[in-house]
Amino acid sequence: MKEQLIICPHCNKKFPLSEAMKYEIEEKVKSDHQKELDELVEEHQLQIENAKKEAAQQAIEQPQLPENESRTGMNFTIEEQNEHQSQIKINADLFSCPMILVFTSMQNVYKVNNQKFNSLPQIVSGLEFEKDEKPIYFTGTANYSGYLIVAFQNGKVGKISMTSFQTEHNRRKLKNAFNNESKLIFVELIENDIDLVAMSSINKVVLFNTDKINPVESRTTKGIQVMKQKSGSVMLKVKKLNQTKLQDPEYYRKDECLNVIGYYLKHGDEI
Repeated sequence: MKEQLIICPHCNKKFPLSEAMKYEIEEKVKSDHQKELDELVEEHQLQIENAKKEAAQQAIEQPQLPENESRTGMNFTIEEQNEHQSQIKINADLFSCPMILVFTSMQNVYKVNNQKFNSLPQIVSGLEFEKDEKPIYFTGTANYSGYLIVAFQNGKVGKISMTSFQTEHNRRKLKNAFNNESKLIFVELIENDIDLVAMSSINKVVLFNTDKINPVESRTTKGIQVMKQKSGSVMLKVKKLNQTKLQDPEYYRKDECLNVIGYYLKHGDEI
């Protein structure tokens, strides 16, 4: 019996039914195999994305700056909860800034164009941190105005012009974002000068205004001596005046000069 012929709808050629069935089976196998490969690729890409998100979340949840305060305005920092755990507090205005700066524990700063972010993992998900590097301070800017105040454990405080973080080329990462000779205990972006309160390890306190510190362009400035060390003491805390509880703040102010030991913290006052 003569085998039945069928006509190919694409080329109008006639083929034996057996060959056509064989071709159809081969194409089906190819299609099923391709579908399986597509599913595997999609699953692999999903695993990669999930791994990135998890790494970003871990970086956020394990900050290393021991002493800082919650932010107001368009910035935020890290506030110490205890010796081993810190919590990040943010202000929603951060996400309205076109440029976000991420300062890290290794004196780097990452510049991130705001792509309508609404969470910290979104900000850091595309960053390639160095080994053991953690974000310690996030701030937003529109035109690199203002100053970055940095305070160190050795009692020195620096005032860095934000323009020093602006570059001609679209560099995403800047090294030497701040000095590393002494432990960083405070970092804050300010638009205008503010009152700050510093406290040492021997409970000495000094109140000063940042207008006493001249701004510099060098990101690695050592700063000027605000709190003088005594008997091996170090500066432990720096906070904005409005974040302290001082009955008579002016008692601690030394307007005529800086580089002072300070005054003992009065009973009932809190920093």
